[in-house]
Amino acid sequence: MYMQCDDGLELFRQAIVEHDQKAWEEIHHRYHILMIAWVRQCSLASTLTERYEDIADQAFARAWASLRTSNFLDFHSLAALLSYMHSCVNTVIIDLARAQATRERAVKRLSVSEVTSPEQAVIDLLEHNQLW
Repeated sequence: MYMQCDDGLELFRQAIVEHDQKAWEEIHHRYHILMIAWVRQCSLASTLTERYEDIADQAFARAWASLRTSNFLDFHSLAALLSYMHSCVNTVIIDLARAQATRERAVKRLSVSEVTSPEQAVIDLLEHNQLW
């Protein structure tokens, strides 16, 4: 485990400003369960095929990729950083829901309805004529 750092804001500073990989690992260790809980709270997440843990990891990766020294200065508290992490969770859920809906629409469009062969069309016509 990473060096004991009770101040969450300082841990984020080490990770973001000092590009400390061990600090990122500790952040993941400390806040992953919280991020999974945020996923569970979102009703849209229950419609997705992804596991909640995977969604939380994607949100963590999104935060890791976007947080830089310059934006760290905009966060004045641990609560503000966690709020940002929460918004990353929501954004990942929305992106996944949009992608899933797009895939479902594409599958519907590509689904080929039963094609009637010429022979079957003649048989259907003969049966129709016999009926009438």
